[in-house]
Amino acid sequence: MKNNVNNLIAILLLLISLTSFTADKEVVFKEIEGVKITYTKQERKINATEVVEYIILKIANTNSYGVKMNWKLDLWYNGACRTCDKPSPSGYEFELNLKPGETVEGDVSKDDLMLVIWSKSVKPVREGSLTKFDFTNLIISKN
Repeated sequence: MKNNVNNLIAILLLLISLTSFTADKEVVFKEIEGVKITYTKQERKINATEVVEYIILKIANTNSYGVKMNWKLDLWYNGACRTCDKPSPSGYEFELNLKPGETVEGDVSKDDLMLVIWSKSVKPVREGSLTKFDFTNLIISKN
C-alpha cells in the first residue's frame, strides 16, 4: 500500500513538472459597450533554464449583435511607454470582428501580439518588465 502511494506521488510530481505553463486568476481589464476584456498572467517554460511570463487577453462580445473593435495597444515597460509615439502603422494597431456571443482568447504557446503580451522573464530573472498596458483609442461599433 505504501509503495502505491509513493508511486502515485511520484507520478503526480512528474506530471506537474511537465506542465509547460501556469496561469493566475482572471482579472477584468475593461467592460465597455457589451464587450468584456479580461486577462490572466501565464508562465511558459521556454526550455530547461528559461521561464517567461505573458499577459493573455480574452475578449468576449456579450451583445446579441456583432461588433467591430479598433484600438492601439500601448505597452509600458519599467514605467516608460514603448509604443505610445510610434507612427501609424506601428504593428500595435488592431481590428477585431466578433459575432454575437463570441469570445477570443490568446494562447501562451502562440505568437499573437493582439492577445499575448510579453510581461517579464521569470527564470533567469532579468531587468525589464511590463508595468502597464492599455487599449488606446478603443472604438467599438455595431457590425
